[in-house]
Amino acid sequence: MSRIQKIEWISCIILILSFIMAMFVLMKNLDLFGTGETNPFEIISIMAMIASAVFYLAVYITRTVKVFLNKTEEKTVRMTWAIGPVVIAIGTALLVNGVNSFSPAFKFLNILSGIGVILMVAVYNVFFFMYYGRRKMYVSLVLYNIAAIALSWGHIYFIHNYYLMALIPAIAVGYTELFIKNKITAK
Repeated sequence: MSRIQKIEWISCIILILSFIMAMFVLMKNLDLFGTGETNPFEIISIMAMIASAVFYLAVYITRTVKVFLNKTEEKTVRMTWAIGPVVIAIGTALLVNGVNSFSPAFKFLNILSGIGVILMVAVYNVFFFMYYGRRKMYVSLVLYNIAAIALSWGHIYFIHNYYLMALIPAIAVGYTELFIKNKITAK
């Protein structure tokens, strides 16, 4: 693994841990009526989560720019790294209401939403497959799909959102798989 991949792996883990910490603190200090004061730990945990997300994003952009300048990866991988997050953001924004996004008067258009959700699941899988530069990370890809489907059980109309939710943890698992594969092949 390259140094930037190791940094990205660490940034994924930091982002996951800071998210868990922020959600724990927010749930612990849940104020349903808005009459309580803000806990300092809430602010610190949210700031840590935002900082770790910015750090992860900076590492991702640095890796993508570096690969474009050095041309160390195939053109399809480079384009996936550059265009993938944009397509994911646009698809998520368009399909925010899932498959049933249209009112009853325009219910026939829900077919388009269903096709969009299926396409977004395909986009997530392609992005994840290309994330490591076409290295065969099949164990992580299978685990990613199993986790996203299991999380969306009962809410299958919003499966693309669950794929988005499981993406960063799946990337961390994928880097673990890559690390193990590199250790095995080095012997």
